[in-house]
Amino acid sequence: MNQIEEDVGTDQELSQNIKPEEPQKKSELTRPEYNFKGATLFPFSGAYQILFNQARDREDTGLTTWMIFVFLLSQRNGESPKDHRKWAMRVAWKMDDFKDAWLDWADEMGPFSDADMMEAKRIYEEIMQTIKDSLVEPIPSIGSRVSQKKMSQKKNI
Repeated sequence: MNQIEEDVGTDQELSQNIKPEEPQKKSELTRPEYNFKGATLFPFSGAYQILFNQARDREDTGLTTWMIFVFLLSQRNGESPKDHRKWAMRVAWKMDDFKDAWLDWADEMGPFSDADMMEAKRIYEEIMQTIKDSLVEPIPSIGSRVSQKKMSQKKNI
């Protein structure tokens, strides 16, 4: 038979052994700081997602997509996040201005080695995977109607 010991400690003894938790200095959702060829990249947010989707062309190759992504997030001359976002907003809606700025950046940063291109790909894919992993699907509330289509299969005879 199991014996259970009775706790005979006092409240004062308990309070002396409990240390208050230190407040967290960082948000629970953190991300690594990304850099590309020495340039710090700003965090990819919902606003940057809109700007990125506006600036890229669906016909772009993977390489172009990765490089545009890194370019859009690259800090220029120590600018503040607010100043960078204003700049990105201005150029993202003017495709010629955006591509001109992107090519100027490529001239300044390049030439790009295969390792540089693979680093741009890694950054892009890592951030996109983080976004994908953080999405949740809503659960329908009780009593709501969820329509389900029934599909029939034709049997080949």
